[in-house]
Amino acid sequence: MCSAFLQVFKAMVSRGEGQAVAEAHVQMQFLENELKVKGKKFFGGDNVGLVDICASYMALWVGAAEEALGIKLMPKDKFPKLIEWSDNYINSPAVKDGLPPRETVVGIYKTL
Repeated sequence: MCSAFLQVFKAMVSRGEGQAVAEAHVQMQFLENELKVKGKKFFGGDNVGLVDICASYMALWVGAAEEALGIKLMPKDKFPKLIEWSDNYINSPAVKDGLPPRETVVGIYKTL
């Protein structure tokens, strides 16, 4: 999970540079495959679990970075299960009220 975070962070900081995005995609593909194999709403099943919490940066921060920086790190055609998981995670009652507003996160990326 740490490796995925580092690669995705590098891709965001590089503003979508090809090699950085390709390396992030390798890590994201691992997560995509886990979701496909399990066929569940979240990594641990039908409820938010520890792995979901560890991957939470992808659910809110990656989409906000894409919007703010005008880059595409997690395309829906390549990572449909990861996008679906992100939507489920962000809208989960256990998580929703604890997340900052998306506009705030987008604003943070725009100022950086």
